Amino acid sequence: MKKLLLMPVFFTLVLFYSCNHDENVNTEKVSENKNEDHLKTIAVTESVAFLKDFQQQQSTQKNANFNLTIDFKSIQQIDITDTDAKLTVVKAETGLDNVDSSILQIRINGELQTVLFNLIPEEGFNNKKTGKVIDRYDEFSGAVVISDLKGIIKNNFVYKSGNLLGEVKSPGPDPIPLNNVNVYPKPKPSDISLPYIMPGYQFRGEGSPTNYASMGVAFATYYTTAMVNEIEKRITDKNLTPCQKAVLEKLKTNKNVDIARMLARLGANSPYTLNITTADFDEPATIRYTQKSPISRFDYTMIISSNYTDRTSLSLAGNILHEVVHAYFLSLQDQVAAQGSSVALTEFPALFEVYVQQKAPTGAWMTPNLQHKQMAETYVNAIAAALQEFQTGNTAATSIQQKYLDLAWGGLYKTSVFDKTFPEGSADRSRILNRLHCEQQGADAQNHGGERQYPIGSKCEDYIKSK
Repeated sequence: MKKLLLMPVFFTLVLFYSCNHDENVNTEKVSENKNEDHLKTIAVTESVAFLKDFQQQQSTQKNANFNLTIDFKSIQQIDITDTDAKLTVVKAETGLDNVDSSILQIRINGELQTVLFNLIPEEGFNNKKTGKVIDRYDEFSGAVVISDLKGIIKNNFVYKSGNLLGEVKSPGPDPIPLNNVNVYPKPKPSDISLPYIMPGYQFRGEGSPTNYASMGVAFATYYTTAMVNEIEKRITDKNLTPCQKAVLEKLKTNKNVDIARMLARLGANSPYTLNITTADFDEPATIRYTQKSPISRFDYTMIISSNYTDRTSLSLAGNILHEVVHAYFLSLQDQVAAQGSSVALTEFPALFEVYVQQKAPTGAWMTPNLQHKQMAETYVNAIAAALQEFQTGNTAATSIQQKYLDLAWGGLYKTSVFDKTFPEGSADRSRILNRLHCEQQGADAQNHGGERQYPIGSKCEDYIKSK
């Protein structure tokens, strides 16, 4: 067969937004109302029965495209963001060369929907080298092909170096078998839709309305979850105090917004190693390359100061989350370096600029100031949600309280977006800095003028006693 192009599904969040505006409105309603009937979970027993029935039919019928082998032991149900529904995901084998496939099932508007998700790298990008496309998705070139279980194509998209080029249009109105798909030569610009992402919003490129959008979003969440969970596993600690260790473990196990989910909100998409230790240090916490000469890219060390003995457990949690994000920003810089740049940035404000440049939309309609504000709010909301759950234990909160937003905004202190959003002398700036100060000192504070702030976190010795 001819080599097929396909791409990893980490980016299918964009890809499956190829629906019309009306469907976009329906999907957004799901986000607003968890009782919406648009999406419903398929019971595992129902999925297994359906797939075994298909397998039995397949054994008695000749399939011109491929014979599907289903790995029933791999079945799992993946949370779909902002709904109570779950997507059923089952690994499968088509027998086609260098194709990574999964079956997706969910009920959409009362109808059982089943598709086969096929990841097909372009020639020269062999996922069999690692056994997992996910290990190299950030540099992936290829296509994603969505078919039915018999291999009839529903959608087909092309990626290059991790970037979506667009949808490959069928030459005619009829579906095409998977083993006949060939996306060479690269589609002409006039044939390519150019969807784009802005964090927190949903945009879709041109394309035919389908019911596969919800499954694509969920599968993108699945791969994102796999990636950030891998990052969380690579966070190791040694020599931490009992309080530091307890705070770190709580942040890893938050039910709704743990470290992994926080990184997912920020768009983390490449694994790195983070070693956490404690030492006599004049800052609450800091990040550095584990080995400075030569620089050990994608391998960082967080140092938590042992000197700030009066800070609250909430302040410590904020320090840890901020430095986890700092390490993520370092990994973005290292990705840039891998493409030929030799500049090794380490300071957070400069790395935040790297984050904005790599993650913010680039359309002319979006001014630099708006880009910074949008990305700052993404950072703030991700950290604040994790801090609120850490402190309150409430996993069902529908809104983030101001004090946790203030702590998160404090992490952007000394960046240009902080100064523009909260200028010198403003009440908001005073409140934020006083909140940081009182949690860091474990005592009420009014050092920056404005309203006096009082700590809401407990001292470390009290936090340990409460465990």
